Amino acid sequence: MNGRCYDFLMRGFEKVALREARRTMLSSLEGRILEVGCGTGVNFEWYRDPSMVTAIDPDKDMLKVARSVCPAGLRVEPWGLEDIPLEGYSFDHIVCTLVLCSVRDPGEAFETMKRLLKPGGTVHLLEHVKGVGLPGRLHELCTPLWSKVAGGCHLNRKTLRLLEESGFQMVKSSTVLTFIGTPFVTATARLQ
Repeated sequence: MNGRCYDFLMRGFEKVALREARRTMLSSLEGRILEVGCGTGVNFEWYRDPSMVTAIDPDKDMLKVARSVCPAGLRVEPWGLEDIPLEGYSFDHIVCTLVLCSVRDPGEAFETMKRLLKPGGTVHLLEHVKGVGLPGRLHELCTPLWSKVAGGCHLNRKTLRLLEESGFQMVKSSTVLTFIGTPFVTATARLQ
């Protein structure tokens, strides 16, 4: 998807809740940080020390926008998490915002994160997840078509459950916005 178009479509969500959720989640992080799926770089302004951040995204259109807003020292690379060429135990924190819905295999993604995190490292998420009740059933019904038109996005992902099943311990989580039955959540989990 075109990066500028994505930013335009997300503007309302950002204004209502996501911008503040990003600030709260990211502004206190210290140490080496890997941002997975940096998109258009909307998180960049919240990092205390951009020189400690490596941001990755395989989408060339998104990276073009991200590089145009990239602060000095922040490293931006055209990699997906599945093919990242970095050494293990390199990062204190991994950040994913609105990206885990579209990775091919979330279990594999979490295993890669475990390899890249230092012992005791944390994962910080801002993601939409499958709703409950009727919205959840609609997410199941709509996901096959939706994922084709929305860059592989799966409305029916149970990301927080998958994170815990992959061996991470949930430190905190909260719902920051619900839109048409779709919860947007923040979470922090620690590598056990």
